[in-house]
Amino acid sequence: MARHLIDCIDDVLTRRTLDTFDREAPELAAAVVPGIVSVTQLTEVLKGLVREGISIRNFDTILQAVAESGARAPNERMLLQDVRVALARVISMMFTGTDGTLSVVTLDPVVDVALSRIEREGGVVDLGVLASLCAQAAEHRKKSDVVVVCSRGARAMVRDCLRSRRVSAPVVAWEEIVPEVRYVSVGEIGAPEGEAGESLLDSLAA
Repeated sequence: MARHLIDCIDDVLTRRTLDTFDREAPELAAAVVPGIVSVTQLTEVLKGLVREGISIRNFDTILQAVAESGARAPNERMLLQDVRVALARVISMMFTGTDGTLSVVTLDPVVDVALSRIEREGGVVDLGVLASLCAQAAEHRKKSDVVVVCSRGARAMVRDCLRSRRVSAPVVAWEEIVPEVRYVSVGEIGAPEGEAGESLLDSLAA
């Protein structure tokens, strides 16, 4: 279903949506496109949201987030993350149980900082670190329907790592969890042992 929706989102659809929204808030629409991003860049943001099952019905919130963050976001990945934070309530409700509780698996702080740095600098994750990260996430996912939670700086990298090994666990940033949601930590993805762990520490010291 998500794949079908992604295929349906193109520049033409984005432009039509903008034209419709332009009647309600012309200044905001004009400020975003072409003031901050192109139609193609906005389309990629929308695709990024749909790819992870996030509704784009709150188009006004998405545009407002782009208007506020687009000028300072260094790339589309970071812009998408800013938009996700603006949609925190939507994202929180996606994974919160009927009792208002969110079951999470947290990321070890050392791993989080290291992956945030790799994301920021455009680096590559060590294969040993990748294997350990995915194996741990997959094991937690087998036990319960959990969400992996990390910093916003590491979120895209963690998500890419899990996706590369076909681990289906959703990845959410702490900033995407609204205060009224109660979360319960059921585990942690720790730093790998051996050479992979050493390489991770070395990357932080570099």
